[in-house]
Amino acid sequence: MSIWYSKREKDGKKSLVGVDIPFPLIITVLGLLAAIVGTRLFNNPSQLVIDAFYLVAFGFLLLLISKVSLFAKGIWISWGYSHMSKYFRFVYIFGYILVGIGIIILVAYKS
Repeated sequence: MSIWYSKREKDGKKSLVGVDIPFPLIITVLGLLAAIVGTRLFNNPSQLVIDAFYLVAFGFLLLLISKVSLFAKGIWISWGYSHMSKYFRFVYIFGYILVGIGIIILVAYKS
């Protein structure tokens, strides 16, 4: 499996970059997540809800940290991560991923 993204060079040219992800790594990560969520779900389901709230809260904290980096640059209004450094782009995207996973767990648990 590979992830593809568009990259703009310093001279303005756009190029397509592919990053290969080994398949055994994907299976290992999914297995570890299933083991953690599965044991929480079967042993103490209410703890899974608490964990989901922690994921959402930590994700919002990461989003806030990445936006504060823009405030320090003097950018008060922005949509997305276009003005962020690479590190804070990663923090921003990871925050959204955590919020999404937490909300999916909460919605799936209430169903």
